[in-house]
Amino acid sequence: MFVVAANPCFCGYYGDSKRRCTCSSRDLKRYWDNISGPIMDRIDMRVEIPRLSNRDFVNVTDNEKSETIKTRILECHEIQNKRFRSRQIKYNSESDFKQVNKWLENNSKIKELMPAILDKYNITGRGFMSLLKVSRTIADMDKVENISVSNLMEAINYRVNLSHGYFK
Repeated sequence: MFVVAANPCFCGYYGDSKRRCTCSSRDLKRYWDNISGPIMDRIDMRVEIPRLSNRDFVNVTDNEKSETIKTRILECHEIQNKRFRSRQIKYNSESDFKQVNKWLENNSKIKELMPAILDKYNITGRGFMSLLKVSRTIADMDKVENISVSNLMEAINYRVNLSHGYFK
């Protein structure tokens, strides 16, 4: 697994609710252009995490417990292990093009949507594979047999929906 953390810009305050960014739009573009396209293409899920407010540190709500999340993840792993039991892989992330295409065999809605999605977001072949693998994992987390349009849209949001728009 490859995990990356990055500031949104050179000064670190683009999109911050408390401090004003001092970067120009040219600076923002230059900042994100420093990260090569092939590296960005290998980051399957991109999540923007805003600054926590002071209340967030004090008012801790009763969120889902880590143990519950861990159980859901282990169940998802089990679903994937069963899917690939006759192959030499264990997880969706290890699937090849042939396997990914099998997931779409009877899914005309997603097959119809994909060309428009690829064009709209300028997604590469590697990015296309990544979207479908993440979609398949989201479907596994939901314990459903087939990838839905909703699963695909969630995967797209993890890949391209960042407010500053420079995170390719």
